[in-house]
Parts: sequence; C-alpha cells; structure tokens
Amino acid sequence: MRASYYSTMLSELPLAEAAAEVVKAGYTDLAINCDGIPSKFAPHMTAETPVDECRRLAGTVREAGLGIPAVSTNFYFFAKDDAERLRGLDYVTRMLDRVKAMDVDYVHLCSSKAYPGKSEDEMFDVFIETWKEILWQAEARGISVGLESCAPHMYPQTARYEQLIEVLAPQKLYVNFDPSHFIAIGEDPAKAVETLADSIRHVHIKDAKGRFPNFSFPPLGEGEVDFPALISALLKIGYDGAMTIEYEANYFGWKLSPMEVLDSSRKFLRDLGI
Repeated sequence: MRASYYSTMLSELPLAEAAAEVVKAGYTDLAINCDGIPSKFAPHMTAETPVDECRRLAGTVREAGLGIPAVSTNFYFFAKDDAERLRGLDYVTRMLDRVKAMDVDYVHLCSSKAYPGKSEDEMFDVFIETWKEILWQAEARGISVGLESCAPHMYPQTARYEQLIEVLAPQKLYVNFDPSHFIAIGEDPAKAVETLADSIRHVHIKDAKGRFPNFSFPPLGEGEVDFPALISALLKIGYDGAMTIEYEANYFGWKLSPMEVLDSSRKFLRDLGI
C-alpha cells in the first residue's frame, strides 16, 4: 500500500509547492482535486484549464517524485435539473481530455443528490443513463472511473453499489472506497470491502462518527472507523494501491492547519504500517 495525500487541504498552494510539501512529509503519491463543485477547497485544475497546462502541472508532481493515483472530477449532476446534468456531463468529458493529457488512468466522482422532489428510485434510470455516458467517454480515453457515493447522496449502501455495478455491466464501474461514508450510514467498512472486493480501485482514508444526518468527519483516530480491521480486509482482497488521506474535519469545527493535517496524517498511516 502507498501513502497518498489528496490535494484539497493544500488548495492555497500552487500544485508544485503542494507536491514539495507532500514529499517532505513522507508520502509517495498525490491525488489531485479537479472538482467542478462549490467547495472550501479550490481545485488545482478544472475543465477550463488549458490541456497543455494540465499536462505541465502533472509533470511537476512527477518531477517531485510523486505518483498520481487519482484525479477527482466531482460534479453535482442532479442538484438542480436536467440542464445541470448536461453541464456536468460536459464538465466531466472535458476533464477526461485533460486527465488523459496528464497520463492518469483513473478518476472518481460522487453520485450527487437526487433532483429536488425526486426519490432515489425515481432517479435510477436517469442515473444509469448518465453513468453509461460517463463510462463510455472514459473508456474511449483509456480511463477508469470510480463512484464514491457520499452519505448524504444517492446510493451509498453496499447493496446499491452491487446493483449499479450489475446494471452498468459490461461497462466497468469501480468503487472509490471511503470508509467514512459507510460508518455514516451504519455499515461496517471492512464487510463492505469484502463484498465490493473486485471493484475497489482507490481508497480514501477518512474517519467518521454518528449517523446521517447527524454525523461528522473528525480527525483520524477520533471517529468510529476501525482502521486496523479496514487494512486487514484490504490486504485480504489483495489491495496494494494508494491509501489517500482526505481530510474534511474542518467542515465540522476542527481547526488544524494544512501542515498539521499533512504531518499528523502521515504519522497515522505509519502507525498502520503504511
């Protein structure tokens, strides 16, 4: 397994400087935030960034000695209406061109909330239609796509992942595995790993406590995720990829600085043997 960091908490630094800090802290990989959603964390690239600039920026990360295991291209496809869904498809398609230029072969996206006034079941067909298009566009560029269904969004349950994977076949939907979201919906992340083993492509390391809608993502080790059990389950299925720190505790009232998060998270991974 590789110690990886997600660029979100270093959003105020140019990507080359962020990469230098990640190397200094002892990580081997840097996952890059290229989201098209409102966030406290400004993306390091977007679909508006020129393709050649994306290629150059990825080069600065590799020149620092880091791998790039993943690029996030999140967009809230269903937050408003079908016009917003189409804008999301356009954003992701343009980002896929940039990810290909960056020589990265994996992106991940969230599932988004349902259209206002619609249930998850009512959204299922349009969700499948949307993801078929995303997967087709990605496959045409040699890129794999992982779904990360956040606790407040549609289809976060293990059984729903299984359903989506089955319905979208023969197109391959991967899972961007984040244990915090399983905790927030009352599921055991280690058991989810066993069930979704063949589809897990990338892992976020984030803690959680409470149950949706009354939940939080505290600093690592202060929540309910049993990380030794999670690591054991991942090793059992043969996962040896990036373990990417995703820190969101500052959304919930904790106030660690970016450098404190970077260093304390690396120690946390080391204590887990990573």
